[in-house]
Amino acid sequence: KQKTAYEIYQCDWSSDVCSSDLPAASFAAPVSLPSDPLERAATCAAAILGQQPENTPFAVADRAAHLLLLASGGTPEGMSKAQPILISAAQKLAGNLADVDPTVAACDKAFPRTVANAPLRMPKDANERVIGCAILGSYMQGFYQGFADGKYPEAARYGQLVTATNSKIEGALVASNITTEEQVKAKIYGVAASLSDYGPPTKVADACLKEFG
Repeated sequence: KQKTAYEIYQCDWSSDVCSSDLPAASFAAPVSLPSDPLERAATCAAAILGQQPENTPFAVADRAAHLLLLASGGTPEGMSKAQPILISAAQKLAGNLADVDPTVAACDKAFPRTVANAPLRMPKDANERVIGCAILGSYMQGFYQGFADGKYPEAARYGQLVTATNSKIEGALVASNITTEEQVKAKIYGVAASLSDYGPPTKVADACLKEFG
């Protein structure tokens, strides 16, 4: 029996891939960001978490997840590469608290789509929206299960999004003439790579739930 699109995607986003073994110490970061795109996004995630390393607010954790999505390119393989960079950045940045706020300001300029007031840019095609919303729900649910399982009640919206889109994604793929497992993976990872441009995950999830929930 051929796997469904959700089975293909969810088996890739295992909790050990999505989990974060960040050090408990406060982080800081240099004001000049790394030139490598993956390292830059992962470093910004570390710096943003470093502003409030203890009792991290949901909005901060959500933005870090958004930056990791950027760093990973929307694939589990990319996340596997991004995670150790994030951990290494956190370890290197520990102790320079004066650099945290200037670095976050630099990250705001480097990644304007991740700031809280960034506008939504949802796809015009309805099938693309279904697929994008489904992938976002799966990715964010995996992130919070690994990062802080049960800590953020607000993260429940991502589980709701998974439930709301689970019955719709197969139809969206068929409507897009995507039927084989190889085509499904290529489409899902292609959409995942563009997810970070939709806007802040919370806003995107709420828009998805309004349409499909």
